[in-house]
Amino acid sequence: MNETLSILTLCTILIATLFLDSYQKRRRLQALIPPSHNALPFIGNALSIPALSPWKTFHAWSKELDSELISVWAFGQLTIIIDSAKATRELLSHRSANYVDRPRIPMLDLSGWTDTVTSLMPYGDTWRSHRRILHRQFNISIVSGFKSTQEAQIKPFLTKLYTTPEEFARHVQHFTSSLALMVAYGYQIADEEDELSTMAFEAVEAISKATFPGAVAVNTFPSLRNLPEWFPGAGFHTYAKTSRKMLEDLRNRPFDMVKELMAQGKALPSITRTLLEEPNILSPHDEERIREVASMVYLAGAETTFSAIKTMIMAFALNPEAQRRARVEIDTVTARERLPTLDDQDVLPYVQAIVREALRWIPILPLGVIRSSISGDIYNGKIIPAGTTIFWNAWAITHDPDVYPDPDAFRPERFLDADGHLVPDDEKAVFGYGRRECVGMHFAKNTLFNAAASMLALFEFGKAKDDDGNEIEITVGCTDALVSHPTDFKCSIRPRDEIAVQALQGIGSLA
Repeated sequence: MNETLSILTLCTILIATLFLDSYQKRRRLQALIPPSHNALPFIGNALSIPALSPWKTFHAWSKELDSELISVWAFGQLTIIIDSAKATRELLSHRSANYVDRPRIPMLDLSGWTDTVTSLMPYGDTWRSHRRILHRQFNISIVSGFKSTQEAQIKPFLTKLYTTPEEFARHVQHFTSSLALMVAYGYQIADEEDELSTMAFEAVEAISKATFPGAVAVNTFPSLRNLPEWFPGAGFHTYAKTSRKMLEDLRNRPFDMVKELMAQGKALPSITRTLLEEPNILSPHDEERIREVASMVYLAGAETTFSAIKTMIMAFALNPEAQRRARVEIDTVTARERLPTLDDQDVLPYVQAIVREALRWIPILPLGVIRSSISGDIYNGKIIPAGTTIFWNAWAITHDPDVYPDPDAFRPERFLDADGHLVPDDEKAVFGYGRRECVGMHFAKNTLFNAAASMLALFEFGKAKDDDGNEIEITVGCTDALVSHPTDFKCSIRPRDEIAVQALQGIGSLA
């Protein structure tokens, strides 16, 4: 009995100490840092952050507090949300050297992501090494070399849309996986049941919810990572172990396959083969870097592109006028005698505008990708302490009505001038800021243009109908994760006319 009381007493003292420490820390900083929305002692905002679309809540708090930056507290841990394009550009681009870092998030550490996945690595020599390798493969002067692969991979996708349009989401996933695996490893997926084709999606899904403020207890209380796996409440260890195994399989299996095929003289062209053939690849350390970079190409290429293409299909189904205008432009260029190609981009500005608008309308990374301040900083008189976790609210930036009037509407013409030419647009909210800008952005934009132009050249999109012939409404929404996708929906996809049918049958015979 006395032992039980002693344990309870110790627990009470511990909790009280944590409570007092958190309260005093927040009270000391409160007048100096960006304002917070009704943060409670110790708990902070943890109970106020919704599971659904937290970026919308953060934006509402920013407006209510009339502040471009807001503080979000969760059990003594501070996160700052940047809610405007102006502040994001100033901090993450103009002061990029101070915000190039990533925080070490316990769940990502336990799952093996922090030290192997380029986009989540802390700033340092390993990250710089990864970026140099990726930049060599994906800079704007190099990506044109991928055009033939991108155009070849789109054709089986178009055939699948024709034969089983109701399974369009699965076909998009298969297309983006196929393209990413071909570019990274020279691997051609046999069919949609191929295990390698789903690896990236499963791995990202397993970990993507672990980075939001207050998302997982061990992120808020890092000392919990020391609890044994059997301890009540330590189920995150099992989850992390599963995620780590997924990442290891994704990193090792296709890479080892390329090495084996190279030894047999049978490896197809790929980034992995190109890097392994470089004469300065001498050590296991060099090889490990290539292994990590190749898996990053697959992870990022498959998952993010899937989200954007699914968004475009949703937008097409809801906007027949956008489809009509795009087809007029495409038909003028191709005379319906061929599919549009990546070389047609400059003469298809409306299709390019569709891609931009899809990325703006439902941003793939609605809270950007987590950053961390290296040193203390000041913005608009408010302190950003060193080591603070930072998100930029990409959703708020891309839905700013002062920049994008009627932001919830899908209007590609907002990116065109009176003469139909593309206008300059800051795509940083979509592709990242400063030294962490997405290395693969040029490749990604080419892939999305290719998909949009090819689908619109051949198909008509609309709302699906139920058994009674009534249209099934499409609810515009997105999933709540680090990489966000449009929520599931049904739509009608059918060939435009007999000319399109013949073209699709011709593609099918070659696919």
